[in-house]
Amino acid sequence: MPRIIVGVDGSEPSENALRWALEEARIRQAEQVAVVHTYSLPEIHNYATHTDAFLDVGAMQRRTELDQARRDEDELHARLAAERRLEKLYEAASTGPIDAEVELLALPGEAAEALIDMSSHADLLVVGSRGRGGFKGLLLGSVSQQCLQHARCPVVIVR
Repeated sequence: MPRIIVGVDGSEPSENALRWALEEARIRQAEQVAVVHTYSLPEIHNYATHTDAFLDVGAMQRRTELDQARRDEDELHARLAAERRLEKLYEAASTGPIDAEVELLALPGEAAEALIDMSSHADLLVVGSRGRGGFKGLLLGSVSQQCLQHARCPVVIVR
């Protein structure tokens, strides 16, 4: 039974790719559809100040722990926002139940890298094109181009 992976980013072409992948899952009687949305981790903020030079070792340790807690909280907020966005994208594209197990994956990092890595365990990778029309419309987006060149399974690019 096939496993289909589809990358989404909220653009119209990626929404079209998701609808196409779900319909393809129905036709192929896919076992699993993995809907993947990647997000960027927040920049690492250095919360230390110039007054840190005057802190004792215990105070420096507490400052380091506080900085880590802030980074963890920032990362949690980024992940939760990505998960909410992914759920909304799936709900908007879904036209009804399918027999396949649908897995919604919000992953930190670069989209092309995540999709290419996952393609080694897939029967089909589906992504949206840039679809801007005119000359730019002839060019694929960087993620779709990288997937087309490096994926380890067949790739479908949907406009």
